[in-house]
Amino acid sequence: MTDTVTVRPTELSELDPNPSTSSAAEKEVRGELIQGDLAGKTVYVKPVKQWRASALHALREGDLMGWAEATLTDDDWDTWLEVDPTVEEIQAFFASIDTGLGTNPGNSRRSRRSSTRTRRR
Repeated sequence: MTDTVTVRPTELSELDPNPSTSSAAEKEVRGELIQGDLAGKTVYVKPVKQWRASALHALREGDLMGWAEATLTDDDWDTWLEVDPTVEEIQAFFASIDTGLGTNPGNSRRSRRSSTRTRRR
């Protein structure tokens, strides 16, 4: 038989009285960061609602370095640079954070209209 553990909201605030000095793992528990796996290393990403417009723009334009710099913690940005991930590793990373983000940032909603113009008479 397994025991269930219930976390009371007060327990979350007891993790660190000064949230600015909290570790990435503690911030993840409070819902402030999402854990992902990048080439076997654990990195943390800000939730989508905390991304700056520039981070969204970088992602839409395929600027993964700009996106990573804007959305990863400072230590994890250094890890990104150290790993210098391949496309396959980046795809696996996004798959690992997809459920935590609550959305798939790679599938933006674009117009379904044809890009070619139709001449009107």
